[in-house]
Amino acid sequence: SDLDAWLEKGVALGELKLITAQVDPELEAATITYLVGSGKSPALLFENIKGHPGHKALYNMIGCNLSRFCLMIGEAPVDHPLKAVQALQKKFGRKIPPREVPAAQAICNQNIVEGEAIDIRMFPAQRMWPLDGGRYIGTGDAVITKDPDTGRINVGTYRMMIKGPREVGVYTSPGKDATIDREKWWKLGKPMPIAACYGIDPLLFLVAATSLPKTECEYDYYSGINGAPIEVFVSDLTGLPLPARAEIVLEGFLYPDETFAEGPFGEFTGYYGRPSGATPYMRVERVRHRDNPTLTCALMADGAANEAGLFWAALRSAGIWADLEKLGIPGIKGVWSIPEAAGWGITVVSIKQLYAGHAPQV
Repeated sequence: SDLDAWLEKGVALGELKLITAQVDPELEAATITYLVGSGKSPALLFENIKGHPGHKALYNMIGCNLSRFCLMIGEAPVDHPLKAVQALQKKFGRKIPPREVPAAQAICNQNIVEGEAIDIRMFPAQRMWPLDGGRYIGTGDAVITKDPDTGRINVGTYRMMIKGPREVGVYTSPGKDATIDREKWWKLGKPMPIAACYGIDPLLFLVAATSLPKTECEYDYYSGINGAPIEVFVSDLTGLPLPARAEIVLEGFLYPDETFAEGPFGEFTGYYGRPSGATPYMRVERVRHRDNPTLTCALMADGAANEAGLFWAALRSAGIWADLEKLGIPGIKGVWSIPEAAGWGITVVSIKQLYAGHAPQV
């Protein structure tokens, strides 16, 4: 799988810690990650998860660690975040469409489970914070949806709390691509086809968790940064193009007016945001997984342990830097969005002032 390849590189760099002691997915794995991830730290691969023999969970994929962010975007480690931002900025402008392969080549098709035999609780879904509403299988995920009008494929990251053996919540904020897709399908009187992928290349998580133009597909950005097209196969169930090298894929449909009480969920601010509320859920009709799969998990937390802090900061910085250059504003020396604000709250732009009114232009 793509994740295997990334983990091998992490081992070579001394950036991966294998944990063979038994760890409980109920708070314990997340607690260890929070404590370890508060400073420079390795990725954590839990190989002995209580109640889930043969399954693994990966935490702290990036966290606050610049070296693994560079590994994620295919660059050698650098000594300053701005160098990583500049490298990403150059790659972000390149888009390559995915390459379709036969379903038989997909590693997730080693095991296919359908119908009444499905029980998604087989996977080591995590409860990360004490007041979380349940176990979340979807945090470090890539969720695939389709615009029924244009055919545009969206790859997003959305939280997914388990409702039952064949049901999983899909919380999408207002205005997000999957929300818009869902409303379009429902207006047609049809359920929305959807697929959720775990055990994925961390780079796919990065582009899925990023706000990109709504008319474009994240697969193209992934391939551009990666320098080669992502391999996908088309599902005969949902018609969606699925990443062939993902380790776990859930497929199903979101039906109009089928909701349940999802959440709350500990957010990246260090607080609980939206309280428990009515949320659509996927009826899971097919589960695909490789032998001995790994669930990719993203801890949302305050400070350095936040999985999304550094990479959101770098992505936002690269995007703003590129936009300033497109606007023809000269003298830009650096752009940095503060990771402690999850890359959202504060952005600093450094310029070499060349004329009166230069700074206000920025």
